[in-house]
Amino acid sequence: MTKCRPIVTPASWSVLEFVRPGPSSSVYPMMPRTGLSLVILGVVGLGRAASAADPTIAIDLPDHLPAWGRATVHVVVTNQTGRPIVPLAIELESDAGTLAAWGTTATCKGNVTGCSIQTRWASSLPARHVGDAWAVLLGQAMTQQMTRPDPVAADATDRIAQLQPVAAGERVELDAPIVGMYQHGGRATVMLRYVVLDPKVMPLCTVGAHPTTPALVPCRPTTATTGELYLPEADLARSAKLVTARTTFQIDHPAFDLDAARKRAKITAATFGYERHDERWILVDDAAPRTLLVGPRGAIEDLPGDWLTQLVALDGFDSTTVFWNAATAADAKRIVAEAQRVHVQAQPFAFKGHTDADRLTVSFTRADVPVVGALLKKLGYRMSASGVTK
Repeated sequence: MTKCRPIVTPASWSVLEFVRPGPSSSVYPMMPRTGLSLVILGVVGLGRAASAADPTIAIDLPDHLPAWGRATVHVVVTNQTGRPIVPLAIELESDAGTLAAWGTTATCKGNVTGCSIQTRWASSLPARHVGDAWAVLLGQAMTQQMTRPDPVAADATDRIAQLQPVAAGERVELDAPIVGMYQHGGRATVMLRYVVLDPKVMPLCTVGAHPTTPALVPCRPTTATTGELYLPEADLARSAKLVTARTTFQIDHPAFDLDAARKRAKITAATFGYERHDERWILVDDAAPRTLLVGPRGAIEDLPGDWLTQLVALDGFDSTTVFWNAATAADAKRIVAEAQRVHVQAQPFAFKGHTDADRLTVSFTRADVPVVGALLKKLGYRMSASGVTK
């Protein structure tokens, strides 16, 4: 199964690239919505029979996207069950894969590297389960410093979900960006997995006052469906249901597509992306490894290593910063000197008073990429998704 590889993308837009199998909550500006084509495909009970009323899903996005055009997909889920619900996952997908996902069980599937997952409506907390009784570990302060594990935490070997349900009649509105790549196939699908809160069949519980220091707080059974609610994680998905909706739209096919780029570069690349600014395909030759930037005309840029992550970042940002892991401390000094000679910003990595002798940070713009690529070749290094390595 292919996995999404997270990359740094602009806060305002997310570029979609297609990558080989392998190893954010952002608010996106709304674009004018010019079309709506919605089909409710059906409701399936994953654990029990579906109820008479189920949540509805509306998907809103333009009817037509030019090649590499940008827009926002607007998703509205309305709880019409008459009871509070907890969405376990809301996943927005195209033929290319998952564009965005929300929820505790949401996943990114397919080949869209810009896919992001935002945890909402339920959060997992450590707890202790003895017989029918539950206790929740509360009172843990957030800290950036390393501390000795609290002895109380050793007893919290189970997990319980703290719920933030969607009340009856409420709407959930979600936005996700989309870039007009023809691999989307002209289809957008939203899948909602959810549970209806029913205290008659669910062991809901609640707690009293929160402690100021870490402690296991008894979770008392409750019939309420509002307030501070907890539910054992194993019970959360037991009565899950599925609702699916789909919309269609048109995307222009580019004159110079991926097949044409591969043919011109004479390479069959498993990893690829697209630079919108320069209108060139990014083809990563994993065997070399090297990265080729290919347009319909002009020279083909050849860079050492896998530059996909960095080029995508530079497609939306003015500059990017990567780690450069030097082979030795002496080599790090040589790298700094050579970088300064070609006007590239490189310096030892420092954190909380400690400075690494063999690890650098290098900052560069898109215009600097050919210079940085030449520097890597000269010094015997290559780019990777995580930075520069030998």
